[in-house]
Amino acid sequence: EKRRQIPYHQHINLDLLEACHLISAMFLEVPNMASAGDNDRRGRVLSRTFRKYHDMYDRQVFTGPPEQTRDFVMTATKALLKGDWKKCADLLKSLECWDLVPGDDGAEEIKKMLGEKIKQTG
Repeated sequence: EKRRQIPYHQHINLDLLEACHLISAMFLEVPNMASAGDNDRRGRVLSRTFRKYHDMYDRQVFTGPPEQTRDFVMTATKALLKGDWKKCADLLKSLECWDLVPGDDGAEEIKKMLGEKIKQTG
């Protein structure tokens, strides 16, 4: 039993994994959704889970300030769809999970790359 357990330093944090997945899907889906416009929201779906989370987030009557990783990404997506790439970048850079990235300045490099990709997508 003990041989099957993975040492702590080899674990992948699920929050970090979810953030990477949703942000990657956001970079693929936002241009798709923006080009489809309001008349054809369904369009071509590249990431089913991202689209499902986004549709659920859109249907909510009241959305408070983001608390979880998914909320941060969905709020950032909404801002990016409106064209507000600065708010999107601020939201995604403020995620706490970036502190879990290994390396001396790994988190800073990722935040810098995120900023550039968001500008490009926006």
